[in-house]
Amino acid sequence: MAEHFDLDARPSGEQITKLQDRLQLVWQGAHSDWRDTDSYVNSNYDMWPAHFKGRPKLYTGKASSKLRAATDVLVPFSPKFHRPPPGKGEKHKADANTVENFLARVWTVAGGKEAEEPGKAMWHHLMRYGYAVSAGMFFDESYRRERPRTRGDEKPEEYEARMEIWQETRRNWCPFRYEAPHPASVLMNPFEAIPRVALVSKRMFAVELAEEVERAGKRNRQAYEGYAMKDDPYEVVNCIEFWSAYWRGLMLRSGAMLYVEPNRWGFQPYTHGFAGWGSSAAES
Repeated sequence: MAEHFDLDARPSGEQITKLQDRLQLVWQGAHSDWRDTDSYVNSNYDMWPAHFKGRPKLYTGKASSKLRAATDVLVPFSPKFHRPPPGKGEKHKADANTVENFLARVWTVAGGKEAEEPGKAMWHHLMRYGYAVSAGMFFDESYRRERPRTRGDEKPEEYEARMEIWQETRRNWCPFRYEAPHPASVLMNPFEAIPRVALVSKRMFAVELAEEVERAGKRNRQAYEGYAMKDDPYEVVNCIEFWSAYWRGLMLRSGAMLYVEPNRWGFQPYTHGFAGWGSSAAES
């Protein structure tokens, strides 16, 4: 009898790999179409038939220009936050304004952790592929640093300088993050409006991966599987992140689990949406 993937139960590396293979099969047609779209947007498509390969290629960049113009002009990516005053009077209005300003600042700082503004990136993907993925807000510890400790051969002024940097970083640390990853890097069930499971492909430096696994071990020792970093701390490591409302985990692309822990948030933070340009075909 085929094994049922129970979302309530702790997932294994084998189960996650099987689910990944199945979702890749579901999405392979769309991913192929996206690669064709990329070739036009990036101006590297095959302009001539095979027997004319020697001819020069002159690309206009029209596809990229139209996409960029549509994203810049038609897409609003700076949201407005509104908190109704909880009561009457100037104090309630002032309190509501404070909350609005706080949310606007958190949105700006949390999105600033990404190389590309997430709101704009999401709409760019929606227009480019007809599909977009967003993640968050979720709690983020990646920029958090422990209080510096004194070193045996360190001068007092050197320690004070490191302490000042830590205090400034701590003062401005934002514990939230949101992102708009490339749609091809996240696998979810396309037939679910609110996907129950998300598999996220990630590439991390080995030192970053070691820090992530260590933080998971501090949160929950039972979740910790361990990661042995090799000689090169900046080796790029391919990983798969698993998310459900019950569990979150991280494994190497090879299938070795690094950690699995209960999802204390109680929800799966990755969502998706289609542009609505078409409809399902009869044979689908």
